[in-house]
Amino acid sequence: MKKVSDSNKHLVAQEKDMYISFPGIAKAKGGLVACYLRTDSHHRTKTDIMITRSLDGGKTWIDPQSIAYTDIYEHGSVYVVPRINSLSDGRLVVICDRGLRNPQTEFQYLSTWVYNKQMWNEIFWSYDDGLNWDGPHRIDDVGGEPEYIQELSNGSLMYTRAEVGEMEPRLRFNPATYFEFGSPAKYDWFPGVRVYYRQAAVFSDDGGQSWGRKSLMTDHPLYSDAEAGFAEIKPGHLLAVTRCADHGTRYGQPSRMIRSDDYGVTWDQGVLAPFHGHRPTLGMLQSGKALAVFRNALGTNATYAFVFDPEEQFAYQPNSFIWNEADCTIDNGVMTIKTEEGPERTVRFQLYPAQNDVSRVQLETEMRLEEADEYGCCISSGCWIRFETDRVSLADRPEQGFMLNTREWHKYTIIRQHHEIFVYVDGQLMLHTNTVGLATRTICFGNRYIQNEAKRNRSVSHWRSFSVKVDNPDDYTIDWEWNAAAGYPDQFRRDRLVLLDKSGFSAGDNGYPQWVQQADGTIVIIDYTKGEPVQDQPFVRSYTVTEAELSGTSISLIQPNKQGG
Repeated sequence: MKKVSDSNKHLVAQEKDMYISFPGIAKAKGGLVACYLRTDSHHRTKTDIMITRSLDGGKTWIDPQSIAYTDIYEHGSVYVVPRINSLSDGRLVVICDRGLRNPQTEFQYLSTWVYNKQMWNEIFWSYDDGLNWDGPHRIDDVGGEPEYIQELSNGSLMYTRAEVGEMEPRLRFNPATYFEFGSPAKYDWFPGVRVYYRQAAVFSDDGGQSWGRKSLMTDHPLYSDAEAGFAEIKPGHLLAVTRCADHGTRYGQPSRMIRSDDYGVTWDQGVLAPFHGHRPTLGMLQSGKALAVFRNALGTNATYAFVFDPEEQFAYQPNSFIWNEADCTIDNGVMTIKTEEGPERTVRFQLYPAQNDVSRVQLETEMRLEEADEYGCCISSGCWIRFETDRVSLADRPEQGFMLNTREWHKYTIIRQHHEIFVYVDGQLMLHTNTVGLATRTICFGNRYIQNEAKRNRSVSHWRSFSVKVDNPDDYTIDWEWNAAAGYPDQFRRDRLVLLDKSGFSAGDNGYPQWVQQADGTIVIIDYTKGEPVQDQPFVRSYTVTEAELSGTSISLIQPNKQGG
């Protein structure tokens, strides 16, 4: 796939034993101004909102200063995610959410803060290119990880924030998720259990003095939209991209795209995006194309950039966890997956999940196995199936299965419906049993475990095709198919997305990027990352690129194989 060259990466901020994160960037008259959060850990106890400046187009950064500080000991609160932007009158504005916390409490889920009204948003103004700041000014009683404030063509200012709704009682208890948690009560505040996120747009019609107007952008309890980035693609027409926060994105839903044609007053029902983005930041390039930058999840922990036509229509796309691209290759119409111990040698393709334990899932694949450890070759169709060289069985009830020489090519059909699973091999029914107590929402193939849990993952398997249809009663239904003769299951990622940086094997510690385009066309993206090789603590980088590079016409390529790399 395509990636940004190391020569295009520049250090913005890094401190030993400090957690440097959540950056933003804005254009000013004298250059560029960036903000970021300086704290002691991800679960912070003391926080500074930092400002730094660049006079050379984002390559070097000078004069870091704190414009606000709070900690849990003296103030009983912490800052969460600062964002910055410039307005047409030359003002710079930083918006940041602030949440209550004291030394006796653990770091809270965002949903807990917002639901219990223990959070709010503050703004800071600068009238001199970021040298001095006026604030904080409290503007709401919500918080909710706001996106940076933008100025619309009608003069209104707008930002987005997450709000919290309560799940319907019929949706609260979901056996396909609840018993997967080691301590179910601990996860009551996960979005998708008791509560869910919905996105709101908040407006000021007096230059930022008051923020009394609001519209609801999304209200999808099973998806839980959060972290909406947005852009005005033409006067009055807005495009927003959201993060799926359902259960922390652990089941692999992609982002959603939603639109408004009346300056954000009303919004459509949305469609699935072709990428899986956390904190997607969206804007318009000088060419009229749109640029989104985001953390990839659930998949390889990395930050990507994506250039596209804002009117482009997209098909559903799966995601993948592949740290080492050479572990997945295609030759002569066959995809070979070779995996070993640890997340750095893991391969898994993730598809849209089942809504619950009775969603109908039908999956078909043609594959053969060369070798596999316990978790080396697995398929989940709402119930985990383990493939060994001489046996196919339920991974969590291994006594239920059948003997089979899986070293030979076979066509498998797996159907999960109404607490039952049916496994056919070459058209013959080989296993029919109940799935009570075994259900999962996960739909995927490859290694069962990824990230830090990736043990006993060794395998060599060969795949010609894979298809799946997931029928969900209240959520999206997908019907997706792939054939190795046409490329990889994640061919869209390889063709269209550009890698900024990978960032360690565990989710997080990267990927709240923001970007600007300068007058000469250069794009400066800012993000936090652990980089490669992986550092102990994250730091902030800037990336200087052109649209041509992000569109793939002049950029480094990762080509591990003969087809589609």
